[in-house]
Amino acid sequence: MTSDSGSASAALYERARRVLPGGTTRVTTHSAPHPTYLESGNGAHVTDLDGVERLDFNGNFTTMIHGYAHPEIELAFLTMFGTFSETLFARYGEIRPLRPGFFEERLGLYNLYPLLVHVRLFGGSYAASVERTLKCFGC
Repeated sequence: MTSDSGSASAALYERARRVLPGGTTRVTTHSAPHPTYLESGNGAHVTDLDGVERLDFNGNFTTMIHGYAHPEIELAFLTMFGTFSETLFARYGEIRPLRPGFFEERLGLYNLYPLLVHVRLFGGSYAASVERTLKCFGC
């Protein structure tokens, strides 16, 4: 993903090079003459800083398989550490309604992958959460 030298990505790249080695933390997304910096994403679509919409064949630039801003995945991740109140979830549901059964059926499934990543990165203290989640699904 590249754009012309007068683009917003080119300008941000010049700024980023002053504080980040190579101007980006993601070497997989860097292409000459500079990386394309994204403003937003939705599903499999991303929009760069100049407003150009693209289909993201890289899958969040190699980190996610679910696309951007899937409401259930977003909300599931917010529940992982129990730091948000019921008020937030109620308001979230008003803005982005969820299909019935999210909390009862799909929440644990969506959190399974991040929990496994935490086991790998931070050790076995997360293993009990993985085991509880798997038991909910009969595993």
